Amino acid sequence: MRIYEEHATLLDFLGEANMPAPPALALTAGFALNASLRRALDSDIYDSSEVTRLLRRAGIDHVQLDVPLLSYTADKRMKRALVKLELAIGTDAEPQRQNINVLNDTLATAESLRTLPMDVNIWQAQNIWNDILRRSDVSHWPREWREGFRKLGTALNIAVDDLVVEEGVSKF
Repeated sequence: MRIYEEHATLLDFLGEANMPAPPALALTAGFALNASLRRALDSDIYDSSEVTRLLRRAGIDHVQLDVPLLSYTADKRMKRALVKLELAIGTDAEPQRQNINVLNDTLATAESLRTLPMDVNIWQAQNIWNDILRRSDVSHWPREWREGFRKLGTALNIAVDDLVVEEGVSKF
């Protein structure tokens, strides 16, 4: 990472001049930025602005992203966020008003990951979202939770309004 940071201005200059970077420097930049993106996606505290900054940097430096690794890491990030939300709701599946921050953080993460320049397979997160819905009585949720949860489903690419709901499962 240090070598990349020391030569970032040279990479900027070469990029603006439409000149290719020397192979050793291009390799270093690719490794450093992909590793930084992976760490940012995998961090305990997700920072969407850091991910955006690194993606912008990768574009400027013409770095080829490690799509399979970054997509997998983003999928794990989203799954962890949904597990945390599930824990915040609790065993009775009735969310508490004070845990709205967990829902908002999960929604922000989902919306941020949608902006990644790659497909992210978030089926595990989608399944957790669906499980939460199916074992809950949404009509007893505070309005703010209901609206946030609906937005989260949409951010997870779930056709919330088109859900086929079984008998006994609450609808929005």
